[in-house]
Amino acid sequence: MPWVATDDIAWLAAKELTNPTGRHRVYREVGSEDVSMNELAAIIGKEIGKPVEYRYIETTRKDVEAEFLARFGTVEKWQDDTQSADALNNGIVRFHGEHEDRPKLPTTMEAFIGDVWKPRYLEAARAGDERETFSMWTAGD
Repeated sequence: MPWVATDDIAWLAAKELTNPTGRHRVYREVGSEDVSMNELAAIIGKEIGKPVEYRYIETTRKDVEAEFLARFGTVEKWQDDTQSADALNNGIVRFHGEHEDRPKLPTTMEAFIGDVWKPRYLEAARAGDERETFSMWTAGD
């Protein structure tokens, strides 16, 4: 799927706003590259120096839903965290690879993970931040 750094979205918006072409445009897809969840896990693992595995969580299982609700709260939160993944996994949302008109944005996934994500991860680890998130829970054994 295509991924994009928020700084790149800001850069693209600023470029469009400061250099108007006189026509309205909609970018249906942005992203510098298409990266699978397994590729993303490998990039993260390389950056932190230990293997990271992507695991799909079956959100239709009642025991998974019950555990989520016990840890994180409301049904609405469960729906927010699962609807996008479900749409990708059941084929409602599909990405079709590279598009010729896709704007080329400067931030690669490797750069984002190394420059933005990793420092935040390391700081949270140093601070002993043990707040559990949905992503942390689903990644656990």
